[in-house]
Amino acid sequence: MAFVIERQQIIQFRSSFLLSITDRTHDEHEKCSNNANSQLTDDPTSKIFLDWMYHQRGCQGEEDAVKILVNEQTGHRGLYVTKDVAEGDYIFAIPFQSAWIVEKEEEDGKNKEKMAEELSDAERGFRFLMWQRRLRDTESQDDDDDNNSWKPYLEIIPTYNNGIHDIASWTTEQIASLELPPIIQRALSKKQNVEELAIPLLDMINHSSEKPNAYYSVLGDDGHDDDGHDDDGDDKDSQLYYAIVADRDIQKNEELLTSYGSEEDSSLDLLLQYGFVPDYNPFDVNFWDVYSQTQTITMTNVIDSCWSTTLEQDEDRLSELIFVHLSNGSNPSEENENKSIQMAE
Repeated sequence: MAFVIERQQIIQFRSSFLLSITDRTHDEHEKCSNNANSQLTDDPTSKIFLDWMYHQRGCQGEEDAVKILVNEQTGHRGLYVTKDVAEGDYIFAIPFQSAWIVEKEEEDGKNKEKMAEELSDAERGFRFLMWQRRLRDTESQDDDDDNNSWKPYLEIIPTYNNGIHDIASWTTEQIASLELPPIIQRALSKKQNVEELAIPLLDMINHSSEKPNAYYSVLGDDGHDDDGHDDDGDDKDSQLYYAIVADRDIQKNEELLTSYGSEEDSSLDLLLQYGFVPDYNPFDVNFWDVYSQTQTITMTNVIDSCWSTTLEQDEDRLSELIFVHLSNGSNPSEENENKSIQMAE
């Protein structure tokens, strides 16, 4: 199979669902995974899942290029490379047709009617997942062949109880309980526009705000075999793949890490889009400073708002945190000092 780069860019997965069905959390995972004292063990269901991905779901790349390991200290899973990878090399690629995409709803709120034969494998799989999550408490199970074809993926997905509760599933009351007033309107608007997408295997890669070593790209299969000959003379052989590409040289046994979203998202953006806040985010450097310059807050409107602290208290707390970072030798780079994070309009 001959691959050509269709477009080399970072795919911005604006999906909180994608995170909610995996074990990914935040940068604490990165710190624990790289800790020499942390023991990594094989995920008992990973071999069946990886075999299924390469042999039945069309995953491209070397079959033993990655492995799924569990950090015993945190209980979190991650994707690790089994050999050195050079910068610019793609590690694996997932066909578009294997992605799970949420069906859009009509304006009147009714689900779009589709005949069963018109649904792709991915759509049937996603429908089954939603059905399974709703009926999990009743321990219902479907033995339909279409659903069983996704069994290796379903078995490796965490249950709702031990998964992350993504912001797309929050109620209006839960969102309103957030302290920052600008967040509320922004979260409500994003909840309506979220694009929900899940890509098997690729969605097990953890996030890093500071040291990502890979990125999402799109690869195009030109429909030719490795010798450059058309497989069967039909252009329909060509298709697109979601690929993971090394952003730098990656050493054997190193965990794959990507930056979710635009690679410059603030912690606010990560919270709204993926439902978590990293321990440290270099793009939050000037957050409070910018807000203090653009807002006039008095004790009167503080009391009337949903803020639980004053601006002065927040600035004092921020100064303490900066002092701790400087004391630990963690000084933000100069290139980030001029970056500002804009609040929701």
